[in-house]
Amino acid sequence: MSPSAVLSSVTLLGVCVAACNGAPTEERAPSTAEAVTYCPAYPSVLSSGRLVAIDHGSAYIATTDTIITCPTSDCSSPTLVASGPWFVDHMAVDAANVYFATIGAVMACPKSGCGSDAAVIAAGRKNVTALAADGANVYWADAGTGEVLACPASGCTGAPAVLASNQGWVVGIAADGANVYWASSQAIMKCAATGCGQRPTQLATTPQALVNTGLTVDAVNVYWTSSDGAGVNGAVMKVPIGGGPATPLAGGQPLPNAIASDGDYVYWSNLNESPSLRGIVRCAVAGGAPAPLFTGGRSVLSPAPVAVDGTSVYFVDDAVEQLAKTPCTPLPQVPPPPRHCGTPSQCCVQGGGTWDGRHCN
Repeated sequence: MSPSAVLSSVTLLGVCVAACNGAPTEERAPSTAEAVTYCPAYPSVLSSGRLVAIDHGSAYIATTDTIITCPTSDCSSPTLVASGPWFVDHMAVDAANVYFATIGAVMACPKSGCGSDAAVIAAGRKNVTALAADGANVYWADAGTGEVLACPASGCTGAPAVLASNQGWVVGIAADGANVYWASSQAIMKCAATGCGQRPTQLATTPQALVNTGLTVDAVNVYWTSSDGAGVNGAVMKVPIGGGPATPLAGGQPLPNAIASDGDYVYWSNLNESPSLRGIVRCAVAGGAPAPLFTGGRSVLSPAPVAVDGTSVYFVDDAVEQLAKTPCTPLPQVPPPPRHCGTPSQCCVQGGGTWDGRHCN
């Protein structure tokens, strides 16, 4: 894999004023902010990794059992944050800490590093499917119990607070300090960060033909992705965080999955058997033609997940467990850190989990 991808600038014309899946209603040249940097070759590899979180110019990258950090501009000399005999399957950051879910617990480590001494936020958590943090609390979904749970960032003194029950399989969770939002298979839900009496608000529902696959939030909207069984007619949607009608941003998407927003644009990964259909796509939050930032990836499961910092989009190619970024500025490649327990599947099984080909359950 060459790190020296060639840049080419693409100008968007015929931007939709309405939804992305509608025809252009006004043909005009975009402003500078609407210009898209497109990667005709594979984007620059920032590091080896399975999960990524971006915060204030730093990338936090998780492999199977190790979390490292480095500047988003150069990861040739990463700093170890945490490492141990666990399987890191979900990760979130706030101003002080990195939080991660393992096969048996939700854990925390200061951004400055903790080695193998990560603190246990909540033990006995073997079925975490989504994780978020807002500086005050840590939130996660437990597929085994169908609950959405919360603990103070300092850790639970007793049992975690139950925000909601009977939520099924939650595929994405996000928090903004005031509220917690999550996507179950067929609904978008909201609960106050302080609790909602286990009576969350339903912001939107998803048609039976689709299944939700990812969720993110900004200061105005909740955004989510939904996929159909055929993998050709997925959707990207939004709904105001205060409630209101749900609006389609893009239709006809091939297995849209991970999603992120910087407040101006929404970015998502399309997963598909065809390399020409999978990649990273973006759309203005106000509507406009969806624009591909990168097309390709090394497997049906890539690229995902996605993070954004206003300058670049970061995504993980699951097939080779590498973190890449756009624009395609050449960056040095670094070797993967050593694993304590072998391959991801071996780490999962040794930790008491079941490997499904992508995640440890």
